[in-house]
Amino acid sequence: MCGSRGPRLRGRERCEKASEGVGLVQEHLNYEWATTMPIFDDLRSEYKTGREATIHYYRRCEIFARTLSTKLQQYVGAPKDFTDFKGRTSSYIDTVGVEQLNDGTYQSVENAGYGKLIQPDENGYWLTGLKVVLDVAPNTWPKEGFLFLVRFVIREDECEMYIAESKQATRFKLDDPNGPNAAFDLIVEMLKNAFARKPWDQTKKTSIGFVNLGETQK
Repeated sequence: MCGSRGPRLRGRERCEKASEGVGLVQEHLNYEWATTMPIFDDLRSEYKTGREATIHYYRRCEIFARTLSTKLQQYVGAPKDFTDFKGRTSSYIDTVGVEQLNDGTYQSVENAGYGKLIQPDENGYWLTGLKVVLDVAPNTWPKEGFLFLVRFVIREDECEMYIAESKQATRFKLDDPNGPNAAFDLIVEMLKNAFARKPWDQTKKTSIGFVNLGETQK
């Protein structure tokens, strides 16, 4: 019939049409979500990956630092530890935390826990210390401590290391058991040079490349 609005929809057909409308709205909302939320989710995923990599790298570097003292102790053939008069056990060679004083020198931080054993410097290297205790014979006093500043960075499977004030870099593969030996040779050389100084020269304010921590407490 001319002018007719067409046949009316039955109840079931109206429900189907309404459902189609709801489906279109939901599809539109899903599209908007798909074009916005995944970006944030991707950022979260990248943040998580980066954070986990950073934590893993720090722990790897800290473990490496802790093993340096054991490797140096074995390399020079030092005793493992000694006992003072109060029954306390201390290591002849130990990895210690370091902190810089106002005059630019460093002092050791004993029993440095997580986050203190290694500290980053402004050039991207990790700072830690190797403490060497010497005596004239076993079970004798005094015992004197010497602190060597160690700067290192680990890139992939290679380490670059500097000892004390030396500008000479030691580079080695982490899986090379003899890798750090060149750095250890520098420590031995610095100590020997300091001990070879004439008594009248020892009071001069000249750099010996490391920190004399003085006598340890009995």
